Amino acid sequence: MPDRINHDTPVVGRKKRGGYIFETYSGDHRPYHVHIYRGDEFIGRFDIENQIPMDEDLSSQVLKYLEELGYKKRKGVTNG
Repeated sequence: MPDRINHDTPVVGRKKRGGYIFETYSGDHRPYHVHIYRGDEFIGRFDIENQIPMDEDLSSQVLKYLEELGYKKRKGVTNG
């Protein structure tokens, strides 16, 4: 996995959970997604719009954190 990615756009959201860092960037490309790091190590990205990992499978623990932080919808929950 590559190390932490340098972005030219500012971080607009940073949340931490279980040793992981979840970041979103202003002006980042679509689909709207969150970057996931553990320290300086890049773990992957999660597509918030389509609710799927963008790079490779994410661990069940990371998926749980994505849910807890509001990036991933809980199973069985619908809008409306």
